[in-house]
Amino acid sequence: MTHQILGISNDTYELNILNIWFVWCSKHSSTQIQLQRLMTSPGLFNWWKQQYKKYETEFLEDAKPYDLTQSDALNLYMRSVQKIHFIYSKPLIQKALKNDQTAKN
Repeated sequence: MTHQILGISNDTYELNILNIWFVWCSKHSSTQIQLQRLMTSPGLFNWWKQQYKKYETEFLEDAKPYDLTQSDALNLYMRSVQKIHFIYSKPLIQKALKNDQTAKN
């Protein structure tokens, strides 16, 4: 449904989510190995996706009463979901990175 409001294909929508996930993980890692560990952590991704869905739901509720242009819908969407970059789960990040330390030993 979100991709329809945004006027993009489902594939493009999914690629955008993966790109936002990549950027989020990049912000919380300092090496390529750490980035890889964060991106492949199922627990961290599941937590992140739950948080992302909350912001997406916020977008859907905000967009519902309006007949938005594609540009306006994309702007509202990005304003809603960009909030994901200001939150993190320290325990899940530490767990994913601890697995990084375990792999080095």
